[in-house]
Amino acid sequence: MKKSNKDTKQIIKLFQEKKKILIFGHTHPDGDALGSGLVLKSYLKKLGHIVDFVLPDEFPSFLN
Repeated sequence: MKKSNKDTKQIIKLFQEKKKILIFGHTHPDGDALGSGLVLKSYLKKLGHIVDFVLPDEFPSFLN
């Protein structure tokens, strides 16, 4: 389904007000899940939101 300009404007408006946002990662996270969650958290914090990122499992030790 193609998004319209109206949809895009509604999404932008949604993030203009400062919010508390919780980002969830998937179970048995890999590097992509960890990296994308951390980047999204960082970006939203720069917009002024209060953001937490949680994972249901520990990430693999090789990502330490």
